[in-house]
Amino acid sequence: RRTNDFRRAIIPPEGYVVAAFDNSQIDLRSLAHISKCPVLNDIFDRNEDIHAATSMLIYGDIEGTHRFEAKAANFMPVYGGTYIGLSRRTGLTEERAEEFLEKWYLKYYGVTAWLERLKAQALKDGFVETAYGRRLHIPELYTRTQSHALRIAQNMPIQGTSGDVM
Repeated sequence: RRTNDFRRAIIPPEGYVVAAFDNSQIDLRSLAHISKCPVLNDIFDRNEDIHAATSMLIYGDIEGTHRFEAKAANFMPVYGGTYIGLSRRTGLTEERAEEFLEKWYLKYYGVTAWLERLKAQALKDGFVETAYGRRLHIPELYTRTQSHALRIAQNMPIQGTSGDVM
């Protein structure tokens, strides 16, 4: 957490300023837009904290004590993560992490449906696209490493769209 030290080390030339932008939620906003998930979009439309909202949806957690797990879970579809990855990242048991992700995919059913459509389309066409039409051809979809290729397929439209926006 030495971000502030790093920022202090950058001294702009006379007449210039250094600007820092936190764009970490752009991927989640891209996911909401691309998947057309009504629940996810509603949270962003109300300008709520997405991680606190996820904690509330899954645990009924008004205090936000599960925000860290919710934050990690929110990025699982973006990065193609699994309950094992969620367990390692948060310290949850694998069983609890699996349960958490199952609830996440039920609550954000629009994302779940989109992911299924995306995987079928990727396997059929051999490529995926950003919201702006930039394509990534993934020949590995037809090899032994198909599961890895499918994670790439679900990641690219989201992060690619975020990159297009940036």
